[in-house]
Amino acid sequence: MKNHKTQNHKKDWNFEKRKKAIELYSKGWKQSQIAEALDVSQSSISLWVKKSTISGVEALKSKYSPGAPSKLTIEQKQQLVQMLRKEPSDFGFSGNIWVRKQVAELIRQVFNISYDLTQISRILKNIN
Repeated sequence: MKNHKTQNHKKDWNFEKRKKAIELYSKGWKQSQIAEALDVSQSSISLWVKKSTISGVEALKSKYSPGAPSKLTIEQKQQLVQMLRKEPSDFGFSGNIWVRKQVAELIRQVFNISYDLTQISRILKNIN
């Protein structure tokens, strides 16, 4: 997962690119020329021009999206923490160290919620 500072820097850079596109457009550049100069699609330039015309240049800033809400409630996350303090074998799994596949299966069995394995690391990182 990228750190927040890196994400902000990239978003700022994208905003600067969008502002530059609007600046060039206002100087009479054609959208195709701007797209080529900034190495973006012409449809992006068209969208940015429309957006800035309707709502101003500030509308071109990137918006933070926290993603979908968690399927697990706070109480379920607390229960999961307690369960993960026990051995995997206490729940019928092999080994004595929890792995993502086992955690995903435990969540499915106990809470009837399915997660892709790629999400299990995020869940484990964010629970206390």
